[in-house]
Amino acid sequence: MRHGIRRGVAWGFPVILLAPMVAHVFLAWTPASVAAELPDGLCREAVRFCQSGDTARAETLLVTRLSERPTDPCALTNLGNLARLRGELSQAKVLYRMALRTDSADAGILLNYAAVLHALNDASADSTYRLALRLSRNATEVLDKLSIPRRDPAADSLVKGADIEGLIGGAGPGGRPVPDPNLVELIRRTYAVERQRTAGVEETPGTRTPKPEIERANGAILASLPLYWKQ
Repeated sequence: MRHGIRRGVAWGFPVILLAPMVAHVFLAWTPASVAAELPDGLCREAVRFCQSGDTARAETLLVTRLSERPTDPCALTNLGNLARLRGELSQAKVLYRMALRTDSADAGILLNYAAVLHALNDASADSTYRLALRLSRNATEVLDKLSIPRRDPAADSLVKGADIEGLIGGAGPGGRPVPDPNLVELIRRTYAVERQRTAGVEETPGTRTPKPEIERANGAILASLPLYWKQ
């Protein structure tokens, strides 16, 4: 899993138990101007701290938000991300599930949840990923949610001409992540396959993607997905 920020200070207690205590500390040092903006701007501010490497302050902001709004999907999702960065996958799973109870239509939360299920060797990871694809309008929306960079299509002719095994290469569970150009193409292909499945459209004879191959592609994607930061 890639995240693009430095790892922060680990917590010693579950996030929910810490909420009242951290909220009290936060309000003690937070300027009134910032505190007044908490309802609308806190998650964006917390993500900004994460991106600058200050995950400890981000955690404080998000726990404060959670103490005020215990079912807030933004705080729950991003706290789940921070738990994943610390390697606390079971805690991340719980936080993502809580976020989905409030915002079940956000494909980004489902992508995070699918990735952590995959890391925990949960067989439901594949179906969760496919549900996230079905909730997305197109593959571009998936890529935008995850902030995966795309190159000029002309530069990706070799990627587009590769088969799935070639795109995966030596990436996947226990190995290196799929490179961004390959990851982009894999997401596009798995999105197209899922759309055909749900629409009941048959693939052109000779171009059908075998189920084991597409499941392997899904697994390689989930092992390589960057975090979705909800704002």
